[in-house]
Amino acid sequence: MDDYAGRVLADRYRLPLPPSDEYELTESRAFDTYSGQEV
Repeated sequence: MDDYAGRVLADRYRLPLPPSDEYELTESRAFDTYSGQEV
């Protein structure tokens, strides 16, 4: 879960930190803090 240190959506899904030079929308994996799985 250390890879997921970014924002949390809906008090459940923790996002990875974006690359510092990227400002475009990208598809990303998230960590579901309820189930403990990557989604």
